[in-house]
Amino acid sequence: MIPTKKQCEKIWQEYNIPAPIIKHMELVSEICVFLGERLEKRGDKIDLEALKSAALLHDLDKIMIGRNERNHGFLTADILERRGIRELSGMIKKHALANITDATNKPEAIEEKVLFHSDKIASDKVISLEDRSFSWIEKYPEAKKIILEKLPALAALEQEILAKTDLKFEDIINKFNK
Repeated sequence: MIPTKKQCEKIWQEYNIPAPIIKHMELVSEICVFLGERLEKRGDKIDLEALKSAALLHDLDKIMIGRNERNHGFLTADILERRGIRELSGMIKKHALANITDATNKPEAIEEKVLFHSDKIASDKVISLEDRSFSWIEKYPEAKKIILEKLPALAALEQEILAKTDLKFEDIINKFNK
């Protein structure tokens, strides 16, 4: 079962998701749909409904895990699987920053890559990977080395998505930062 936006909103209420996290997930979802539609037009097969719903729920566990990013995504996937929403698990499990270089959990499917990238460029607005990385370092100074190590892989994934969509990063900024 792939939940509708209304069903996602009920899940947010059930888990008392704060407004800033909801706003972030909504922006990630909008970016995912935008990129997914571009990819479809260029010949990729995309499950847009699953991608949209995964984006709307990807940070459901954010307040539950606190600063322990190690389980981020896996807890949300478990919650959704227990609700019978198995179709979103793979995308959600693989969206955490650490997974970009993890052989087991690296995003591979196009939907996984789009969700991963969209999440990394979305704060309360679209920002560059470099700016987002600096904000992570401010929030998690103890993880600075790891964050900086991930930047080349993040940049490579961004270039892959931009090339496949025939977009420049500025196109995404202009679309969403009005």
